[in-house]
Amino acid sequence: MKNILPPRWASKLLEWYCKPSLYEDLQGDLFEYFERNVEKKGMLRAKLIYIVDVLKFFRTYTVQKPQIFKGMNQFILLSNYFKTSVRSMARSKLFTTINVVGLAISMSVGLLLIALLYDIQKIDDFHTNKDRIYRVISKRQVSNGGVSNFATASVLAAERVRQEVPGVEKVVVLNGGLTGDLSLDERAISVAGFFASEEFFDIFSFDLKRGNPGAVLAAPNTVVLTESTAKKLFGDAEAVGKTIFFENAGRGNAVADKSEYLVTGIVQDVPQNSHLRFNLLVSYATLEKPGSDASKQDWLKEMMSDNVYVLLDQNNSREVLDRNLERISSEENAAFKNAGTTVIASAQAFNDIVPGPHLINWRGPKLDANTVNILIVLVVVIMVSACFNYTNLSIARSLTRAKEVGIRKVVGAGKAHIAGQFIVEAIVISLLSLCLAILLFFPIRNEFLQLNEFASGMVSLSPSPALFLLFGVFAIAIGILAGVVPAVSFSKIKSLHMSGRLSNRPMKGLGLRRTLIVLQYAFSLAFITVATLAYKQFHYSVNFDLAYDTKNVLNIDLQKNNPDVVIERLRQLNEVEAVAQSFSVMSTGYYWYTQVRYLGDSAYFNFNSIDENYIPLLDHKLLAGSNFHHMAGDVKSAGVIVNEKFIERLGIGSPEEAIGKVVYFNGVKESVLGVVEDFHYGMLDSPVEPFVFRYTPQNYKVVHVKLRDGALLAAMDEISRTWDELDPSHRLKAEFYDQHIEAAYQEYLTMVKVVGFLAIISLSIASLGLLGMVVFTTESRMKEISIRKVLGATEGSLLYLLSRGFVTLLLIAGLLAVPVTTWVFEKKVLSNVIYKAPVGPLELLSGVAFVLVLALIAIGTQTIKAARTNPSQILRNE
Repeated sequence: MKNILPPRWASKLLEWYCKPSLYEDLQGDLFEYFERNVEKKGMLRAKLIYIVDVLKFFRTYTVQKPQIFKGMNQFILLSNYFKTSVRSMARSKLFTTINVVGLAISMSVGLLLIALLYDIQKIDDFHTNKDRIYRVISKRQVSNGGVSNFATASVLAAERVRQEVPGVEKVVVLNGGLTGDLSLDERAISVAGFFASEEFFDIFSFDLKRGNPGAVLAAPNTVVLTESTAKKLFGDAEAVGKTIFFENAGRGNAVADKSEYLVTGIVQDVPQNSHLRFNLLVSYATLEKPGSDASKQDWLKEMMSDNVYVLLDQNNSREVLDRNLERISSEENAAFKNAGTTVIASAQAFNDIVPGPHLINWRGPKLDANTVNILIVLVVVIMVSACFNYTNLSIARSLTRAKEVGIRKVVGAGKAHIAGQFIVEAIVISLLSLCLAILLFFPIRNEFLQLNEFASGMVSLSPSPALFLLFGVFAIAIGILAGVVPAVSFSKIKSLHMSGRLSNRPMKGLGLRRTLIVLQYAFSLAFITVATLAYKQFHYSVNFDLAYDTKNVLNIDLQKNNPDVVIERLRQLNEVEAVAQSFSVMSTGYYWYTQVRYLGDSAYFNFNSIDENYIPLLDHKLLAGSNFHHMAGDVKSAGVIVNEKFIERLGIGSPEEAIGKVVYFNGVKESVLGVVEDFHYGMLDSPVEPFVFRYTPQNYKVVHVKLRDGALLAAMDEISRTWDELDPSHRLKAEFYDQHIEAAYQEYLTMVKVVGFLAIISLSIASLGLLGMVVFTTESRMKEISIRKVLGATEGSLLYLLSRGFVTLLLIAGLLAVPVTTWVFEKKVLSNVIYKAPVGPLELLSGVAFVLVLALIAIGTQTIKAARTNPSQILRNE
């Protein structure tokens, strides 16, 4: 059978040039002739005749058009679509302007989101082993049911993971909060970084320019500097092998105040897209804590200080690490069964740190993953709202465009051609909007970068060729999304010869248009409601009654200066009313706790170290006992002052009965000196809890200054001048207590700014769409308005006639948006907040009233304009 086949190349040639409609018949005839010639004339002559016949049939009527002409036809078709779109846009300047401006405003926010997501996906991507790195985090559960999630873990967790968990290659421990001054000869600079164990450069891919990665952090009192830090100290001279002095301000007495350190390595400056930020790394062996056995026995207390990172080998999974951490946690918690507190360690993927969940005691850049997801949803809502405008106005203009579509179908256009035309038109409008959106993007970007520390620290939102390519793809996608509904709707219109005549009514779509208007304004009202609720919660939080007085109290960071000298100079100022000291600023989100034992009961309670002036300065109400009195700086035991919840939790009795009771703090015997009224030490996402004031002068880091009323500005000038005289090397770090509290609730204020901005954009887009709909409705009802005016209708009655439908739609939008948004905000955003701001009907309905006023202005201007038109000009041809 194979021997009687014609030449394959000739058959391929026939298939290549012949039209598909003729190919099958022609091939069958030629093959039949070939078989006949084989029998009569032999194989060779049959093949020659077959080749001649294939060449002979290369005629104009058999040859298919080259692909280049097919592509040219498509190009001509698209060119025609483009020209038609431009002409249609030019004829309807108002609708085109509304669509372009509305899409541009919304797309500018979309571009911002694309740039943000583009930068976020590059965070920490320079680490070679990023897919195998995990951070050990902790969840603390206290006896009263409170749960706190920490970014830190116990050193004991690191030791047990290193020794017991299979498949672990490396474990590194970082201790944050390391700040201080590096000095060399007469030069001194302020730095910040980590105490880091020796495996640091084995796990992370920071570029070590000088030094041995496995040895630079092995010995005590060794330090690795970044290139910029080394240059500031040494200039162009070699830094490795040199000795410098470091005065540590971040670890209390864990390290000597000023010690010699050997520079063992130089690392490239930390990239902007790293969640680990440092100017220097000090060897973890420098700390006194890791060498002692006691540090490896306190699973609960030590979990608040260190960050633990684990590198798994290629053959092990996260599940193995999680199972072992769960086992280790169970074993360690069993040893502290009477403490009333449990700590559960778990693994967090390196890529889930930023963005990731909010965790306590993390000092680096933060970005909540929920915030990113919410922002994506909000921007999508904005974009959909702008697309609604295009859909709404396109359907409203259906009468005008229906004639055009009908004629096109008469001359042979199919549904695909009609749909393609309107898709191209939408894409053209979207691309025009993109040009305007890019101009709006830059000022919006600058404002966004100033919103919070994360935005200005880890992302730049800088344009790049790849980013502009994404912008173009985004614009085309928005054009398709906006044009798909009109395209499908118009493609269904019957041709002129099928319908017999063109309808004088717009095509069906009134219900869809009303639905889109309701959705648009529901989105706008939802944004307004969220902004209102967030601001209300922010205002409520910063003005919450903490049960102590923070008015006119200035908090000054001592920065390792002698507190006695600083306080003495401050007391000499006329504007200063009182001065006190403490370890930390309360009610701002920082928690410190210690183990307390009373009789057979043991628990972990929050505490703060204060002096004898603190309680009267902040006006804490002393219910029983007495305040601290001044004692020497090395005092070991001075008694404690506790709150009501403390004595309630330990079952001590009344405040009077608690005085003199003996309690133990980490094994140190103390007696209850006084009892103060309950106050709110934490933030509003936690209840009032047991609390302890201790008198430990060696721990003081903050000076609290009570300023006299009416002298705040003068006092700040005097304090700044005094500080410069005491410590010219460091700038004054001072902030009013109320500002500290405001900063703690900054997320609400940021939400107000972001959502408020989106509310303005959404409302602007919806109002533009409403204006276009009102203009179209007014123009299409001009004859009706003129007849009504001739019959005696007033401007007020015409305004009511034209506005009632729109007002009804806006009221429906309000009824849908306000209750649903309020419920979602309270259940999702404020789900962990115990003390929530009371919200009344007036605050919730104010947004609806504002939107109604704007809508009535848009409707009223067009209605009055139509009502004042001379009816004779409209009806003269009737």
